[in-house]
Amino acid sequence: MRSVQKCGFSVLASFLVILAVVTSQFTGRAIGSTKMETMPHGGQEATREEYRKLFGVIQSSLASGNISALAPFLSPQVQVNFRGAESGYYSANQAYYLLDNYFRSRKVLGFEFSTIGDSDSNPYATGGASFNFKGTREYAQVYVSLSRSGRKWLITQINIY
Repeated sequence: MRSVQKCGFSVLASFLVILAVVTSQFTGRAIGSTKMETMPHGGQEATREEYRKLFGVIQSSLASGNISALAPFLSPQVQVNFRGAESGYYSANQAYYLLDNYFRSRKVLGFEFSTIGDSDSNPYATGGASFNFKGTREYAQVYVSLSRSGRKWLITQINIY
């Protein structure tokens, strides 16, 4: 009986190895691989264009201090961090009012993203901003990250420090 169990196990192990080899040959992926499939007809490039376009909207909005343009792109839960002020997770409405109050108290002198981190799941952008705050020039680093929700990219994190 023991020799039958050994034989059964080795046959099963051999079958699994063969299955893994065949699967990887047909799909180009190992079993259990989490590698994303490439989208046909430049789908990844289209995705990259979508979030880069949104980063352009965000840059224009922050540079002008017009936060209302960001409202449709705020995720239901947004992590917001301001240097020396509010920090945490907020609803889209709360995040909007925090950003609005922050930018109402400052006159934006300049803002531009200097880096955009391309990613299929969580693209981000960073840049420098300068403000006039109570008669004093203030400099800040801005970090914004996005996540995809359905077919739409949404802002999930904004840090100004």
